[in-house]
Amino acid sequence: MSIGDDAYAIAQLIARYAKGRDTTEAALYREVFAADAQIATGAGHVLSRNLDEILEKVAGDVVRFNPGYGAGESWAVMRHAVTNVLIDIDGDGAASEYYVLTLAYNEAKRRPEVMSTTRNVDRYERRDGRWWIVRSELHFGWEGEELGKALQVGPYTPAQYRR
Repeated sequence: MSIGDDAYAIAQLIARYAKGRDTTEAALYREVFAADAQIATGAGHVLSRNLDEILEKVAGDVVRFNPGYGAGESWAVMRHAVTNVLIDIDGDGAASEYYVLTLAYNEAKRRPEVMSTTRNVDRYERRDGRWWIVRSELHFGWEGEELGKALQVGPYTPAQYRR
């Protein structure tokens, strides 16, 4: 693979990760995260220690945010737009930094609103010729506090969905 091919493969992981967040499809997470992958906050708090824990959260997200899942279409209340992607490759390791704009439907106002902006700092490894996310670090900016409270996300996530 050339640097361009590697960068494209990593950009596809980023796009599939965002689509997985949008649709709560566990299969997309299995395509992008290594078995030992971690998701953490920018402050270093580990939210998920491996793929199994990531998939547990996805199952909870289906219940919380996408009750129509399985009916042939995603009815999730959030969408994630990725922008300003930077990818640095060093042999079989790589790092990226990008921004995620999260839009969510505010039922009370009957319109979508910006819920948060996040700067993701991710690390990747090429294993057996394929790139995987091994750590995704989320640096949150919770602009839509009212919406965060209404959807019970971020600092307002109910205890049963926290680790």
